[in-house]
Amino acid sequence: MPTGSHLGLVVLISYALISCASSTISKPVSAQNRLKEQALFDGLTEAISVIRANYIAPIDLTVLIKAARNGIYKDRTLTKSLSLSFAADSLSDLQEEYFYLIDNHPTLQAKDVIKSAMLGIVGSMYPQLKLVEQAASDAPIAKVGLVLQNVNDDVVISSIIKDSPAQRLDLKRGDRLLKIDDETISDLPPEAVIAKLQGLPDSTVRLTIERAGKVSEVIATRAFVNAMPIESSLYSKGIGYIRISRFDSSSGELLRKQISTLSPANAETLKGIVIDLRDNPGGDLRGIVKVADYFLDDGVILSISGRSENYDMRFLASAKDNGANSSVKLAVLINGQTAAGAEMLAASFQDHRRATVIGTTSRGYNKISTVFPMKGGGSMILVTGEYTRPSGKLLSKFGVVPNVCVSNGGSVVLNPQEYQSPEAIWNACPSETQINPSDDGDFVLQTAVNLLLEKQ
Repeated sequence: MPTGSHLGLVVLISYALISCASSTISKPVSAQNRLKEQALFDGLTEAISVIRANYIAPIDLTVLIKAARNGIYKDRTLTKSLSLSFAADSLSDLQEEYFYLIDNHPTLQAKDVIKSAMLGIVGSMYPQLKLVEQAASDAPIAKVGLVLQNVNDDVVISSIIKDSPAQRLDLKRGDRLLKIDDETISDLPPEAVIAKLQGLPDSTVRLTIERAGKVSEVIATRAFVNAMPIESSLYSKGIGYIRISRFDSSSGELLRKQISTLSPANAETLKGIVIDLRDNPGGDLRGIVKVADYFLDDGVILSISGRSENYDMRFLASAKDNGANSSVKLAVLINGQTAAGAEMLAASFQDHRRATVIGTTSRGYNKISTVFPMKGGGSMILVTGEYTRPSGKLLSKFGVVPNVCVSNGGSVVLNPQEYQSPEAIWNACPSETQINPSDDGDFVLQTAVNLLLEKQ
């Protein structure tokens, strides 16, 4: 398996690649400065090389060079100040242009030129590639405890982390976040919104919230939040509920521990389990495979395919004695924010007829991303492949269509044979974008519980 493979929407290049120390260029250029400038350009060259060698589709070098130059010259003032015109179509040409800029603009720092070039490349490949700033420290960051998602260009509270500052406030699922302190967030990228919610422990942040047309403010005190990726609870009559918010390498072991706590005796007493993958963006491939393997006895869990043979693999369920976990009845919950590896897990259970999938059609993000550590520090995460379901079909751009579509307080069993195309099926149960407040009850969850009770 590719080292550091991840599933989901999250792709990035660390700023560490382009944050090497440099100083304002002076004339004449010192040998020490020139070495630093060359090291920065070598980092850009390495990034371009990794993209060309591993990106899911072939990409021409001149395309990346053009994107880098567009990033550099995004500043119109810099363009107008040039006394020499370049038309770089090779890395050596781009290097010559790079040194010309920093030698002839004393206030222009080499690291800023490289940063602009990388931003240009990322902008041309978004969402296959993203640039985010690497934290300066590995120390825990104080948070509010909100999970947000974009719904029709609004930032909406998707869920509230247990035992977090947000849980102690009058905040609810479905609330629309308008401002953080005095700044309107509608035009901010998701990374910027998250960064503004974070800060020092015991510091406060003012949130402006809209609920049912009424606007109010709350003050949250930031704290260290331990967000468990897997949580569980026990319903009456032997029905367990497992919420998986994301996948990491430890998901398999966490799942085992959570299931063992669902019954005082042992997991064999469970008659059914609801696995909630709603709003799950995916995560680590190893964790997803282990969770699937826990409930499957044999067969293909999933396959991945890409340009390189390193990304052309099949993952098989292992024969094991797992008690009743290989036969306990399952229901899997999905919605329009279930993405990537979380979709693949639902698809795997669906193809094996291991679980009834309930909810609305998932997001339809079928790409695989892989982490590449960079010599200059930091890492690059790049789309390198696609998922294939156990049935042999690619995970559709229309997402995973549930067996039971639950929307607007009603449910209907879907029969794929009744529809002429995947698009027609999707139209019968489109991805849900509206988040309903929890006060109205969780009809999707209740539908799943009732279905499992009926099967006992």
